Formats: sequence, structure tokens, C-alpha cells
Amino acid sequence: MVSAHTAVLDRMIESGGLDAAVVVRGVGDPAPIGTETRWREPMVWVARDLQVVATRPVPVVLRGGRSVSATVACSALRRWAGSWRVAATCEGWVALLAAVRAGYGATPLPVTVLAEDLVVVPPTILPPPGEMEVQGVLVRRALSPWLAAVRAAAEVVRASRARVRDTSPVDA
Repeated sequence: MVSAHTAVLDRMIESGGLDAAVVVRGVGDPAPIGTETRWREPMVWVARDLQVVATRPVPVVLRGGRSVSATVACSALRRWAGSWRVAATCEGWVALLAAVRAGYGATPLPVTVLAEDLVVVPPTILPPPGEMEVQGVLVRRALSPWLAAVRAAAEVVRASRARVRDTSPVDA
């Protein structure tokens, strides 16, 4: 089992280094043959507090590289009439959340992984960042018995995220 950035997993898929994968992509992004979208994951902007995003241009904190969340969120920001600036980029989730907690700016997160100590930034301050697709990819058809396992793993993740979503303050 490998846990990695989607871009890394894509390279491993292309090189034949993986039999199957569960990845995230932007809605409508190209995907390898054998990909099944399992569900869409809406995102919201979060910040330490609303004071952090009260300045103009609005400071944002993004994942670096070819991050799906950053790509989707930047697309929404470019269509937005407001002003924004990248205050920090971080390669990993731990650094990203540390920067947000330190007050560097807002970041897009899937609604099912919101941290209790962060606040959701309303769409009157920043535009909705969009959605990601969680996809299962079966790379080697000869391993089709594994497809059921990939689907089951994706379903377990989806179900656990749905439970988190049911208790999320976003729905309030």
C-alpha cells in the first residue's frame, strides 16, 4: 500500500508500479483508463478565524506541486472578482494546517476533514473552492479480483467521511 500525492501516484500508475489506486482529481480532469469515480468531495475555505481573511488581498495557503486541492481552488479564485494572494505554500497536510493555524491565511479542505479548531470562511469572503472526485483506478485488468477490494476500500473511506460530514459544523 502506498499513500502519496496524486501526482506521485499517477507517475507510479503510468510506470506500472501500482496494481490499483484510490486517488483524487479535479472534476472533469483526465484520468487513466479503468478509472471509476466513487464520489465527489466538496471543499470549503477554512482559516484560524475570520480576522485572518478580513484583509485585502485575501491571504491563502495552498498545497504545492500539482496538488488537486490547490488547482481546483486557484481555478475558482481566478474566476472570482476579488483580490487574493498566496501567503504560503506547503508540500504536506501537516505543514499546511500549521500555517493556517498560525494565521497565514485560508486554505481549501474537503468538508469531511475539517478540523474543529478552524472556522469555515463564508462565500461572501472567498468563492466556493469547488469539488474533487475520489476515484478508484484498476491498472492491471488481469487483477480484476482486486477491483472488488479497491471498491470496498473506497466505500469504507466514503462511509467514514459521510459520518464525519453528518456531524460537521458546515451543515449547520
